[in-house]
Amino acid sequence: MQGRTRIGLLAAAALLTSACHATFAPAVRSPHGGEPGRLKQGEMALGGEVLLAPGGGPVWGPAVSYSALDWLQIEAGSDVLGPGGEGNTWVLGFVGTRFTPYAKRVAGPLHLALDVGLGAGVGAGGSLCDNDPLDETTGKSACDVYDDRTWDERLAYGGYVDLGLGASLDWEKFSIGALVRSRVRISEATGIPVTIWPSAVGGIEIGIYDIVFVHCTGGYASYHNDLDEEHGPIVDIGIRAVFDVTGSSEERSPKVAESSGPRLRLRQ
Repeated sequence: MQGRTRIGLLAAAALLTSACHATFAPAVRSPHGGEPGRLKQGEMALGGEVLLAPGGGPVWGPAVSYSALDWLQIEAGSDVLGPGGEGNTWVLGFVGTRFTPYAKRVAGPLHLALDVGLGAGVGAGGSLCDNDPLDETTGKSACDVYDDRTWDERLAYGGYVDLGLGASLDWEKFSIGALVRSRVRISEATGIPVTIWPSAVGGIEIGIYDIVFVHCTGGYASYHNDLDEEHGPIVDIGIRAVFDVTGSSEERSPKVAESSGPRLRLRQ
């Protein structure tokens, strides 16, 4: 495309886009979350994340997760991007489920876990040609596809699926682990074609007393649709706190017991 220059796109991938103006439906659940396998039945995690990228603005992602079973969590939260101009803002809410089919201490303090998540979201936002306003002199837009809508006039919706792997060294008062997570999002918005947002990140998470967890991950993300595509590096930073909300859990510690259910172990 002629005349491409790199400018900051405030997007869930906060990617580098072009002078031809960005076109995308917003990504559902932009930040990626922390290490899998940290909740047991009756516990809730409250936290937040921020997704960053060179030249872009932050995507804020407050979220809550409740573990209905040791292997099944219910999640809800939001993505807030911007404000960054008419074309680079969105507000979405999402709900989802997360399955943890494997979480087990394999040797000494070494703990391995795998999870799979899926969910859907709805809100407002997205960009068609950066939602570039008409030139007051010519009465024309820089893009042929411009439709005179602002971000808050675009109904946006979509879904996501992800896979996470984690390995950690867990002690009574401290843990440190590594995680990788890949997520694919598919979304659509008023006047904007279906947009696919794949991403993958890897990084570390530190736990204190098995209650407070802080993670930092980095990776790569992109978006693709019939009118535009872009890609670039991303960084996630997040914190969450875990609480027993039912009073049924024993005191949290990194000890492990086997489970006869779909999950292969219970964190005792």
